[in-house]
Amino acid sequence: MTPAEIWTVARSLSPGLGIATVYRALRILIDMGAVEVVEIPGAPPHYERKHPHHHHHFLCDDCQRVFEVEACTSGIDQLAPAGYTVKRHSLTLYGTCAECAAKKATTNVVAA
Repeated sequence: MTPAEIWTVARSLSPGLGIATVYRALRILIDMGAVEVVEIPGAPPHYERKHPHHHHHFLCDDCQRVFEVEACTSGIDQLAPAGYTVKRHSLTLYGTCAECAAKKATTNVVAA
């Protein structure tokens, strides 16, 4: 979630909460190792619980939500040039989430 998304949800529980408090809380959680920053090209920084396992992300082009992808392609380190050593990787898939695809399908049916 982005800080703004976290703030929106948190304000429903604590109406006087400020966005600065969200950023302070995120910094504390990152320092504790409970939360990590997810950097996705073309999207604002997202924050998620620290995962014990490697995973990737999917960014919906329509609603801009980020989803976790639990699978990882095997042999991705073999894409590096000969002699190079891959220490880590990050993969982002881009497209349309199921909810946005359903909305588009409904809109297309109504428009036809």
